[in-house]
Amino acid sequence: MFPDYHNRLEAAIDRELKALPEIPAPPTLILRVLRAIAQRQALPWFRRAWQSWPVSLRIVSFALLALLFSGLCFGAWNLSTAGFAVASQRYGSIFSSLYAAITAVFGSLAAAVNQVPKAVLIGCAAAVVFGYTMGVALGTACFALVRNVHRFQK
Repeated sequence: MFPDYHNRLEAAIDRELKALPEIPAPPTLILRVLRAIAQRQALPWFRRAWQSWPVSLRIVSFALLALLFSGLCFGAWNLSTAGFAVASQRYGSIFSSLYAAITAVFGSLAAAVNQVPKAVLIGCAAAVVFGYTMGVALGTACFALVRNVHRFQK
């Protein structure tokens, strides 16, 4: 918006930050860092990050994972083509009767909703929205209360 103002502000902030004295590290910081590094290096290879495994084990694990992934992809592809045909032949009557039952239930629900006056439906929808909004508001208020109580107890 104001390039000259932003440049002057940036230069002033840079000057102020460079004028600050350096903050010394706590005396125990180096010991804690070295101890944490030693603990990580003492872990067995399988508990460490994959990048720190021995190269031969990384190659073997990558090859096994690649084979597993390709096998899963091949199996899913075969199942989607041949498996669907077998499943539809074997379980087709069950699926068709289940579909008929679901269609009948939703059809009867639609007929029942069509019998209810529109004002009642709008009122019910408004009550649900109001209840949801109140729940969110109450949850937010409770969270803020707990956070503030926790902050003042410290």
